[in-house]
Amino acid sequence: MSLNELLNLIGIDEPDEFEYFENFADIVESDEEIPEETLAELFRSTDPETVSEIIEQYFDDIMNVVSTDHPDIYALLDTIRNVLIALILADDDEDECIDLFAEELTKFHTWYSFESAVDVTEMGEDIPTVHTLKDAITVMRIGKLDNEEHICDFSGCTDYEIDDYILDLASESRDRRMEDPNEDYLEHGYVYDN
Repeated sequence: MSLNELLNLIGIDEPDEFEYFENFADIVESDEEIPEETLAELFRSTDPETVSEIIEQYFDDIMNVVSTDHPDIYALLDTIRNVLIALILADDDEDECIDLFAEELTKFHTWYSFESAVDVTEMGEDIPTVHTLKDAITVMRIGKLDNEEHICDFSGCTDYEIDDYILDLASESRDRRMEDPNEDYLEHGYVYDN
């Protein structure tokens, strides 16, 4: 997939128009595989602050559906969100961080939309249906609107691994931003640990 094809997929003409929740959703919920190189090319020309806010909004949205009733998957999604935000905002070698961001975003997209497995059982049914995490969240969201409960078992999709180097880099980037007196770090979902 070329950059132009990706721009067409997310409904914008130029990378600097990437400024809406739907733009990010169109990437991570896409049924097409998107090459890391194409994502890196896109995000080299976007505004990091805007992208970080969109990531924050997207993950808030899906985590509100999952809720803290499912602490393992909730904590995992929170970690993934923080890694992506830290990488897009990193002050280190910008090209390296964008490449790492594209790699982690591709990994999340593949897991979220293709490889994850959630057992979803409708109330009154005995046999669960296996969905990707993306589809399970959609089923849960529709169920809440229709007042229909679903029992979800997320244990089959909590084996997501994040490299220690990426976690360290994300942590260092977050720590630097939290030391900036002009930065509202709570805005990015971080809780001050004294």
